[in-house]
Amino acid sequence: MMSSIEKLPIFVISMASETDRRVRITQILGDLGLNFEFFDATDGREFDVTNHSEYDRKRRLRYYGRDLLPAELGCTSSHKRIYQHIIEHDLEQALIFEDDIILYDNFLPTLKALISNCPVPYELVRFMGRDKVMKAKQRRVCKLADDTWLTRFPGTPGDAHAYIITHKGAKKMLAHLDKTYFPIDVLMGRSWQTGLNWFSIYPKTAYQNHDFDSSIGNERFNKKPQVTGMARIFYPFFRFWFRICEAFGKKYWYARTYFKDKKYG
Repeated sequence: MMSSIEKLPIFVISMASETDRRVRITQILGDLGLNFEFFDATDGREFDVTNHSEYDRKRRLRYYGRDLLPAELGCTSSHKRIYQHIIEHDLEQALIFEDDIILYDNFLPTLKALISNCPVPYELVRFMGRDKVMKAKQRRVCKLADDTWLTRFPGTPGDAHAYIITHKGAKKMLAHLDKTYFPIDVLMGRSWQTGLNWFSIYPKTAYQNHDFDSSIGNERFNKKPQVTGMARIFYPFFRFWFRICEAFGKKYWYARTYFKDKKYG
């Protein structure tokens, strides 16, 4: 991994029209001495999701019973374009923020330790901070700075607001984004499907600023099925099978990586 933070490409996903957010994040990263560039977000709110070429609607309705929101697909598209940028420009790795991020005091020293002396061959490291996520079980893999650890989750927590992804990690994500039925943060956690070697940081390092209205909206938390007719009859069976496979996948990947992780502890 690269040894200098000055050489680390940093991108902030942001809509060009969100001037308040851009002013705020510019101040935050400037105070930390981090050079970055804005990456104009895809505004998916007007997408015709049902006919979008990058959306696997058949599988989404089969296993979730409702469509991805247009803004969810737009968000996924924004991250996908950054991965393409990483590959096209042959970047070793890149730090990616969404523009509503909050960074804690331990973020910068943790970042420096991660890119300068972390022996673990990570492909994605997610900086998270939700209390529910931080209280969940995590395997401590490698100490980074002071009481900060690189950790592995047994589950699939959400959040794509701050993370480092490597060239290899970007390739693995892109392989599953030609046609997807997951939001970007959900796909990040599905290592048994993507093969992505991803980690997080403990304790919390970053958080999403809820003072801003989410461009996706709260409708994403509505899990009520929208399918009708015969699809509604078969949906519970497909959903049950999906959940069984997901539970097995999580346990399989967590067990598979046990001995690899322990050699760094």
